[in-house]
Amino acid sequence: MTPYLILIGADHRNLGKSTLAAALADVLTKKGIPVYAVKLRGTAKPVSRLVREQQDEQKPSVHALFAAGCSGVWHMESDDRGRRERFTEILRSLPAGPLVLICESNALRNDLVPDLFIHLDGDGNDIKQSARQTRHLADIRIRAPFSEHDLETIVARLEQDQRIRP
Repeated sequence: MTPYLILIGADHRNLGKSTLAAALADVLTKKGIPVYAVKLRGTAKPVSRLVREQQDEQKPSVHALFAAGCSGVWHMESDDRGRRERFTEILRSLPAGPLVLICESNALRNDLVPDLFIHLDGDGNDIKQSARQTRHLADIRIRAPFSEHDLETIVARLEQDQRIRP
């Protein structure tokens, strides 16, 4: 079974992608839905790395995802050519059954169509190229920082989808 894929993108760094991912994971895991997460860092260098993070990881964003109940967290660093291959590795390693995979990435939207694409808008013209290419494809666009109301709106939309019920 293919996971329900939530993609979170943003105009630039530090707009709250990881915080939103952890908040969604917290809500979903409390409803009994298994959640996994992927943090993607794009690079122009010919690099392709995939690391499955450990629960004792000291990186705050990774720690927050595990604390929110994620069953697994990956960190992927890849150029455009290796991104799809690494993402396929993650999909192959997921358990069978209904689950949600939350990915923090603009660039991944170039490779696939998620079940839900959320984009966090910044407040200026400092927009990364990957965001310029994909933000118009978002199902939901939110002005950063996201609010509790924004989170409730996203959760209400997710609750309408039969594929992610426990």
